Amino acid sequence: MFDAIVIGAGSAGCVTASRLSASGMRTLLVEAGPRRLSLWQKLPLGVGKALHDPQRVWLDQCESSEMLNGRSLQWHAGRGSGGSSSVNGMLAVRGDPALYNELQNYGINGWSYTECLPYFTALERVRFDAAQLRGHHGPIDIRRLDKTKYCEAFHGAFNALGIESRDVYNTNDATGVYQLQLTAGQYVRSDASQYLTKISDQRYLTILHDTVADHLLVKNNEIIGVELIIKGVAREVRSAKNVFLCLGAVRTPQILEKSGIGNPHYIQAAGISVTHRLDAVGENLRDHLMVRQTFEGKFKETINDLFKSKLFLATQGARYLFGRSPCLLNTSSLLATAFVPDSTTSSHPRFRVQLGLGSAESRLSIDLKSGIDAYSGFHIGVYDISPKSVGSVHIKRKDGDLIPRITPSYLTDSSDISRLKRGFEFISLLAEQKSLRETYSRRTRPLENIGNSTLLMEYFSRSAHTCWHPVGTCRMGKGESDSVTASDGRVHGMRNLFIYDASIYPFHTSSNTNLPVLMAAEKLVHKFLGLTNKEFQN
Repeated sequence: MFDAIVIGAGSAGCVTASRLSASGMRTLLVEAGPRRLSLWQKLPLGVGKALHDPQRVWLDQCESSEMLNGRSLQWHAGRGSGGSSSVNGMLAVRGDPALYNELQNYGINGWSYTECLPYFTALERVRFDAAQLRGHHGPIDIRRLDKTKYCEAFHGAFNALGIESRDVYNTNDATGVYQLQLTAGQYVRSDASQYLTKISDQRYLTILHDTVADHLLVKNNEIIGVELIIKGVAREVRSAKNVFLCLGAVRTPQILEKSGIGNPHYIQAAGISVTHRLDAVGENLRDHLMVRQTFEGKFKETINDLFKSKLFLATQGARYLFGRSPCLLNTSSLLATAFVPDSTTSSHPRFRVQLGLGSAESRLSIDLKSGIDAYSGFHIGVYDISPKSVGSVHIKRKDGDLIPRITPSYLTDSSDISRLKRGFEFISLLAEQKSLRETYSRRTRPLENIGNSTLLMEYFSRSAHTCWHPVGTCRMGKGESDSVTASDGRVHGMRNLFIYDASIYPFHTSSNTNLPVLMAAEKLVHKFLGLTNKEFQN
């Protein structure tokens, strides 16, 4: 008999299983993917290759988006130890304190930024001089990137527009331009699986890899077991005292609905009996949608040049081996970022702007054949941190299987369209500032300045792309009518079922999701175990 079953060994699952087993609870951790990370997952710049490995990544095709000219975007999520923290862009971003404080307006108590801060510091091992409110002894390495010529120009352009360069964005008001902080050490990424390797006593933790948790066994509002699929064979694990779902904003509502928990309309349509009605399961899906401009650069110091010049590749390889910085091989191609307010609404950051030292037809291009431009290239991207458009995730039958039907509903709220247009106009203005203008010979996407609203929407519809930041589908809230979980992660109406992943956030509290998910799992498992802050951080 297990005291706890944790389903999903991604960011939240690794934290949860680590903390539960360290407390002496007999814990089973179930993960659909493999145990070991591939070389491409470990190397920071290998993320492009890793995202195309179906053994280590869930590849989900979304429903077509009307506002994106009928395009169906592909969503990627990590599969295996570390989950998406092993295949993401490694951006270490806590988020806006004001957005955490806003959770109280949704009836979610205990989640102010001040109350979340101890759990951010518990997970961090910051590798550079930082403010007092940063952590230095946690499992996750955080490193700040040095500037290149393109970064200097990026900073200079913001400075010319009155936005100052700053050192650390993970404190309070983040408005400014910065060098990125990454969840990485000097040579390799720092993913959530490091929580598992640091457990001093492994006796209380059992891990099943290459094992799919198909559905939960429900009786009288209690989870009495989990049906697992191991090498194609079904096996039931019963008598678990508590079950923790850590599958993310797509697969957590999927397993709930497959277990009969959710809206009867979707459950019964899939031929499943309802075990517990919760209409909010799978609703309120939110994601970040990015638009980019690409440029042909004058300095042969970009990711594109790694494919064009063996000498440049060798030089970067040597810098990587000897720990020299800046070095493109220990980045994800993104080097600098800015958080910018939308002047029409408030002084708080509303846009995230990024500088990436690579340009391509698609965000998923991995070589010249698949679309990386055959010249020195970089891009500037922008997205709205707090989109209002909401979609859903529900199960559907395909070839006899119940798979997630992902309906992102991008740009269906008119305010998102107008705001994304303002963001795009801002980066157009940014690119015309002298310091940046001197770094490129031409803009390559779009080829011309777009001022017409109709033409802007045409460009967005064919080029806008997901940031793979889904949240919200099992959101926290007061009660069963409009939410799925309470502020402690417990599923409404269920005695022993908890959700500790990105799905519980009712909206984005950050431009990026990994650190907020790690923090949430730290905070929730801390609450479950009833530890004091002092006991927890030790």
